[in-house]
Amino acid sequence: MQAIEISNQKGFSLIEVLTALILLAIGLLGHMALQMTSLSSNQSSHFRSQAAILANNIADRIRLNPTAVEAGKYDSVDTKESPYQEPSCNSSGCGANDLAALDLYQWQQDLVAAIPSGVGTIVRAKDISDQAVFTITIRWTTEKREGLPVSDSINRITMDIGV
Repeated sequence: MQAIEISNQKGFSLIEVLTALILLAIGLLGHMALQMTSLSSNQSSHFRSQAAILANNIADRIRLNPTAVEAGKYDSVDTKESPYQEPSCNSSGCGANDLAALDLYQWQQDLVAAIPSGVGTIVRAKDISDQAVFTITIRWTTEKREGLPVSDSINRITMDIGV
């Protein structure tokens, strides 16, 4: 029969367990930070996609209404400075100028619904030969930054189109 040795070490297993728990906690905190960064990036990507879709939407509307383009109805648009009203022709059919007003009203409503603090501008940049060139810009803020106006926002999509 073999003799059993009795050790005087007590609490060594407890130290191992506490060390393992601390390492596990640090790992879980790192995982949570990575998850939060991923969610933030996904949200930013979603807003960029929405802004690109809305910029293409108004670009198509401008291209489909050349009469209003010639009349200058899309020349200087700022959805923040001038709130657009829904024209009354929506149910009865719109002429070119009323259709431009309806386009801008719906675009403004879509910006507010899809993007936080979304502001859109359309500027007639120049004319090349007989083609009008417009610059469409959409800005928004997602960060809580005090004193940062939307015009200085870091989130921006700009598109130039020819009509």
